Parts: sequence; structure tokens; C-alpha cells
Amino acid sequence: MIIAMTLASPLSSFGTEAPARVTIDLTNGPSNTFVPAVALGAGVDGHSRGDAAAIYRPRNLRAMRSVGLRPLSYRLRTELGVEAWHWNPRGRWSDSEHARGYWTSDDQPGAPILASFGYRLPRRGNTVDQAEDNGYSRLADGDLDTFWKSNPYLDRSFTGEDNSRHPQWLIVDLGKKTPVDAMRIAWGMPYAVRYQVQYWDGEDAALPDEYPSGHWQTFPEGEVRQGSGGDENLRLARHALAVRYLRVLLEVSSGSPAPGANDARDALGYAVREVYVGALDANDRLHDAIRHAASHDGQTRMYVSSTDPWHRAEDLDPEVEQAGIDRVFTSGLGHGLPMLVPVGVLYDTPDNAAAFLRYLRRRAYPIRGVELGEEPDGQYVAPEDYGALYLQVTDALRAVDPEVILGGPSFQSL
Repeated sequence: MIIAMTLASPLSSFGTEAPARVTIDLTNGPSNTFVPAVALGAGVDGHSRGDAAAIYRPRNLRAMRSVGLRPLSYRLRTELGVEAWHWNPRGRWSDSEHARGYWTSDDQPGAPILASFGYRLPRRGNTVDQAEDNGYSRLADGDLDTFWKSNPYLDRSFTGEDNSRHPQWLIVDLGKKTPVDAMRIAWGMPYAVRYQVQYWDGEDAALPDEYPSGHWQTFPEGEVRQGSGGDENLRLARHALAVRYLRVLLEVSSGSPAPGANDARDALGYAVREVYVGALDANDRLHDAIRHAASHDGQTRMYVSSTDPWHRAEDLDPEVEQAGIDRVFTSGLGHGLPMLVPVGVLYDTPDNAAAFLRYLRRRAYPIRGVELGEEPDGQYVAPEDYGALYLQVTDALRAVDPEVILGGPSFQSL
């Protein structure tokens, strides 16, 4: 069978596009087939605080089920928003005395979980995120009591790989070409013993994930081999260079925790309190080109390789919630079919993921598989770093159920 048709563009009447002739040749049969009831489904996602109770009402659920989209996926908004997911509001902190540290939700069934919440990360490095985009980087918030810290789970203690495979970095986007010959770094603990300060030499781009042509070039005096922490003032070049993007490539950590820290993870990775970039005047005073503000819109944009999932009870995001896992499974939206469920990878811990799977098994909920992370490309993370975290979560989930189907992540771009 051969079908020929002429398709007119909606714009063709304006003279901007000519009609297209399309020929469909079914002489040899279809090249592939699919079952719509299986291939097409629906997703549930995060909402504003209090919306879950309003959405999951009998009348609304009947209307949603009537659409006929049967397979159901649970989307994880906290992973997009640089937040840790308390999938069960009940759980434990690694530092329970102070209600802070690394969180693991309770895996024991109890009262139904009707809503779950995200917790903002106080050691955040990215100015932007892919959710509400209302957070900010601690690298340029103007507060020396705060700091960005890289993810400790990228250290050899957890990856089993040499740390040279996972250098960490921070990127400053000055917004336009700016004269730069110096930098000041206010280090936290642990600090970098060896690092390089670099500039982007190549095509300009609005975002670092647009893959412009070019490469990172180390400033003439930008290589540091014996960093000592504290406040480091760096002369990067004898003559200022016109720079938009500046990167600090962190290669060797001091491995020294902050005073009073008692968790081994506190000594892993790198911590930076604030960065200052610009040009020196005739009196060797740095004219800082960075805008420092504790707000998304007010500060110079920062991008980082990873962020420590450490947080506190007070970091609860008051604006967003996820529908509780029990509320979703008992809603009927999945039509009794196994559901695709998520776990956090970039901003969570393997222990919390394993607890989630144990909870699902104890509730006897049918799951189609577990998606690890969501849209990590939008967080500007290196594939190698995501892979290292992915493998740790995989091991934790396989320890709970060796047969569980694992996959993901979904991507937001190509």
C-alpha cells in the first residue's frame, strides 16, 4: 500500500512555507509496532506546598484515570532543585543531636506517607537550578560563614578510584569579557593543596553546557602546587586578560575537616567560602568584578561540579512538596500496573535510596524499575562524576534486591 498526501503548513498562507508532499510506503509492512496502552503513560511530579491534598481528591482522580494513560512514572523535583529528598518525613540524621548532617528516611511502614519534602542544601555551589530556580550559590553570597563544599561521595573512600579521576571545579561567569589578572579565594575546610586557575579560550556561550569550541587555558601564573588554605591572594598574570568564564580546577585536597567536625565525610572534597575575581590597581588592590549577594538574581552566576548533600532540619523548602509515595500508589492512577519510581543521586545518599526500596518492598508495592537521578545534564555535572555516584546507588539498591530493574537517568537535552 502506498499513500500520498499533501500537507499544508499552518504558515503557508502567509507565504513563508510551501506545502510538503509526503509519501508513506507500507508495501513491506510496518518497520515497527507498539502498544499504546503500554508505551504511553503519565507522570506525577512535585507541586506547591499543600497541593497534593487538593489534587488527589476522588473527583480529580476519576478524571485523571479516565484519560486512559495507564503506566505511571513518579518524577523527582528535588533532584532538579539542588535539594535532598525526605521521601518519608520520618527518619534519622547522621548528627541527630543537632538535627543535621546526612538524612536517611525511615524504611519501616507506619502511618501512610501523604506528602514528602525537599531540603535545600546550605553548601550549595550553583546559582541556577532546573526547578524553581530561586536558590543561590554560597560562593558569592557575601557571607564568609557559609561555604560551598563538593560531594564527599566522589572521594576515593567511596568511589574506589584515584581522586585524579574526579577533579572538582567551580566556574565563575562574569557575564561579559572582563579584565582579569588576580583572584582571592577564601577557603573553607578541607581546602585545595593543588589546583589551577583557568580561563575559557574559545567561543563565547550563554551557558557552559552549550559545548562551544575552545578549551580551558591555565593563567600564566595560575598553577598552585602548595596551597595553604585560609585567604589566598593570587596574581594570575602580569597583564590582565579579557575573560568571561574563569574556572578553578581542584586537584588535591588537604583532607582536613573543620574544627569540631566529627563525620568522616567532612574531611572529603573541597570547601570554598567566597571567591573574588578582577584586576589589580597600581597599589595592588583587587577590584572585584563579582557581584556578591544572597539571592539568585543579585549574584554573579556560579557553576560547580558537585554539592555536598549535608543539610539541616531548618533547610526544609517551604514552597514545594512531592505527593507521598503511599498516596500515589493507593490513588489508582497507576491502574494496578507496576510504577517507575525515582531515587536521588546528585543530592542524596546511597543509604537513603536503599531505605526507599526497602520501604516499597515492605509495602509490597509493584514497581517497574528505579530511575537513578533526573536530568543531571542540567546540573552541569561531569558524566564521570555522575557515573561514580550512580554506581554507589546501584550497589546500595542491589544489596536490598539483586533483581530490581535499574535505569535512567532521563535527560533534558541531547
